[in-house]
Amino acid sequence: MKRAIFPVTLFFLVFLFQQAVFSSDKSWTVMVYSCADNDLQDALLADLNEMEMVGSGDDVNIVVQIDTLTPVRADTSETGWNTCRRYFVKKDEDMQKIGSELIEDIGEVNMGDPQTLMHFIDFCHAKYPAMNYALILENHGDGWRRKSREQQVRGVCYDETSSNDGLTMPELKQALDYGQNVLCGKIKAMDFDACLMAMAEVASQIASAVDFVSFAEEVEPGPGNDYTALLSQISGSTDGAAFTTAVVDTFLAGNGQNNTKSALDLSKLSAIEKAVDDFAVYCRDHIDTVRPSVKSALTQVKRFQIQSYIDLVHMMELMKGDSVEAELSGKIDAVIASVKSGIIKNGNTTNANGLSIWFPEAQADFTAKPDYLALEFTQITAWGEFLGKYLSSPDDTPDDPSPDL
Repeated sequence: MKRAIFPVTLFFLVFLFQQAVFSSDKSWTVMVYSCADNDLQDALLADLNEMEMVGSGDDVNIVVQIDTLTPVRADTSETGWNTCRRYFVKKDEDMQKIGSELIEDIGEVNMGDPQTLMHFIDFCHAKYPAMNYALILENHGDGWRRKSREQQVRGVCYDETSSNDGLTMPELKQALDYGQNVLCGKIKAMDFDACLMAMAEVASQIASAVDFVSFAEEVEPGPGNDYTALLSQISGSTDGAAFTTAVVDTFLAGNGQNNTKSALDLSKLSAIEKAVDDFAVYCRDHIDTVRPSVKSALTQVKRFQIQSYIDLVHMMELMKGDSVEAELSGKIDAVIASVKSGIIKNGNTTNANGLSIWFPEAQADFTAKPDYLALEFTQITAWGEFLGKYLSSPDDTPDDPSPDL
């Protein structure tokens, strides 16, 4: 019996140590990856000032990594900097200067390199541990791909002084999966303060490392998120669902309800992928039968600035209204139900239901993007196979085709 005392005591001491460590952590660390090394510099500096109107508090750490393009002066005593800096955001109501604590200047970096994002997550975890982590990516966005067929494929976070490099979808997944390992758990909430990122293809890339995500189907207006309103709502009792819901609510309140912004519960994504796969397999295997309904739907479907990005639910609703065969109708219903179950908050834009998907207008656009078939979404579902089958026919374009910008 006496020999059991030491292991029990050691276990108890380890337990007390763990409790002490975790009880000293704040509830949230909000990691803001601000890619201002481009034409968004002024807007993203203004975002930092908005964050300072609230500042970090007893429950929340706010940490910003911001890389700029042209010389910036945090206040009048500085000569100007255009490198990459890390700030611990503190309350400061002067919108004309940066009043936060400068943690370090890390020189010029490539924000479009996944290693840079990985290092930032490492830094936040080591210096500002918390029970929950949120990640916000601020920059331009193009969904899963780049607009122009001739330009490099990149999804988000473009860095002008690094040859316009940006994070591709595989690179984003690499960085987030690394972050999950570092944080010993999933990122509870993620926001893309960037255009056109609310795509099934994007969601599948991040689902292994993130619980809830907020993003926009359409181009975001210039101001982007209202960070003062958003951060005012984050407290120790906030969970991932409430965080991303707050992003949507404050974004729409600040920019107008006619904009798109949605929050998705990524635990529901596997059901969406399964429903899309069932639909795509059926259409692939019955392409001649379903072609007229697909073609008709494509002439009416809700499209976004990149015209090959279409609203997934609206596409299904249009096909359903075309009196399709009963088995296909059931599969369409399953897609609609799964998306509506997963989207926990959405704006009021007509026929924008919170999640878009890629449907190129012509075979040339599809074959020019071979990396599409390497995405998680097209590995999990037969959507890419369905597109290839549909677009391979000479009769593969809608009556009123829109350009694939």
